[in-house]
Amino acid sequence: MRAEYEGYNNGHLEWSDCPYMQSNSNIHHWDYQCKGNTQVREIANALYSKGRERYDLQGGKGCRFWIYVAGKDFADQGIITGAAPTEIWGKVQFLYHHTNAPEQTAVVQGKFY
Repeated sequence: MRAEYEGYNNGHLEWSDCPYMQSNSNIHHWDYQCKGNTQVREIANALYSKGRERYDLQGGKGCRFWIYVAGKDFADQGIITGAAPTEIWGKVQFLYHHTNAPEQTAVVQGKFY
């Protein structure tokens, strides 16, 4: 989920085939083991069946809440462990920096439409 373009609140769910496991621009990442034989279509279905592709980012600051909700949907579908959403919620409440310690931030709740 990302903003369609700068200054635009509606999110854009984009799928792409990347030849790497992690972006070289990431600062922090979390991995959650999927159940065996999980297919991309199961992940997509977990999102699209609940309308997660239609999201207002609330000024571009609502992506952390979207990440939490997506993780909860994956757990509800049995794709990842049921404990993951609690862990994700704790992690999205911080801004991560290359050199400084994580800094707590408010999670802005966007709106699904």
